[in-house]
Amino acid sequence: MKLAIILTVGLYNAASVQGSRLCVTLYALSLGAPSWLVGSLAALYYVLPIFVGLAIGRAIDRAGTGPTVATCGILTLLSYLIPLAFPGLATLAISACLAGVSFVSVSVAANVLVPKMGGPEETTRNYSWYALASSGGMAVGPLISGFGIDHVGHRATFALLTVVPLVMLSVLYAGWRMMPPASPRNLASAGRLRDLVRMPGVPVSLIGAAMAPVVLDLFFFVVPLYATSIGLSASTIGTVLGVFAGASVSVRLLLPVFARFARPWTLVAGSFAMSGFMLGLMPLAGGTPMLIAFSILAGISTGVSAPMVLTVLAKTMPEGRQGEILGLRAILLSCGQMAAPALVGALSGLAGLAPVVGVMGLGVMYYGWQARREGRRRGALH
Repeated sequence: MKLAIILTVGLYNAASVQGSRLCVTLYALSLGAPSWLVGSLAALYYVLPIFVGLAIGRAIDRAGTGPTVATCGILTLLSYLIPLAFPGLATLAISACLAGVSFVSVSVAANVLVPKMGGPEETTRNYSWYALASSGGMAVGPLISGFGIDHVGHRATFALLTVVPLVMLSVLYAGWRMMPPASPRNLASAGRLRDLVRMPGVPVSLIGAAMAPVVLDLFFFVVPLYATSIGLSASTIGTVLGVFAGASVSVRLLLPVFARFARPWTLVAGSFAMSGFMLGLMPLAGGTPMLIAFSILAGISTGVSAPMVLTVLAKTMPEGRQGEILGLRAILLSCGQMAAPALVGALSGLAGLAPVVGVMGLGVMYYGWQARREGRRRGALH
């Protein structure tokens, strides 16, 4: 049952927000919204969590993961039912805000939950399963929205999407006794945030946990830019990104095996170093075959980095303050996901894509070097 909860929460969280994003975007366009307004609606998924991420984390420490995930399931239902009952651009904005807050809250709660659903030796395995479920959800959500809009229309698609949180809430109810309790009140959010982020291992693992999804987003942003510049078709670009995603998912199936032979910090250092190297090489691929080869290697490295850096973060977080740290991670992540593509787009217009992406790749590789140093300090590398 514990594994069922991990898989269901991971699938729900990714599917609900991805389905919402596609449905809200296409519905807004169908209502005649200009491109700047559509972009603003998309930004609402990220903007609000920047201001409430830390409060969300502290609330999870006090209330526990079960009540938080259940509450977010209800918020997700509301994010679908409001535009269904009251169509219009204003209600789409409300829907985007609710879905964004729910997504970030469940992400924080899930990263508190996953390490507690087994012993220390099961942490890597549980994160691998959670990452796999999230990858599946990223496909399920857009499929529901895409086919739903084509066959029953935008408003009815919101009704179809309610199936996702309803299934999650049903599984959560069935396995409620398996959910870990809230942290003791004397531990939850005790002490200053400044002291918390100075604890050994926390700064490096926290930065990596926020950086890993941003690096993944950069690949999905850079590949279409570069591929379009060399004249590749949309179907070819889709194939390249599909190969990248397939490699990322496939390596996560094998991650528990890798973890038996290599220590966590070793995998973190190596995967970030490879991710940075492949990111820097992407604009130098020259054609489809090399682009696909680079995408496979990049997919493998990003597929390893995200769950492994969460594994090391889980081992460094003090009891009772996991939510607070992960709330801070949510703020850093939201800022990075908003800023990184905009920065690449703006600077590449001035200096070209290759040098901008190359510098960013060096930055990711530098983090891999810092992770190796941290691993050695903690006795995790030999």
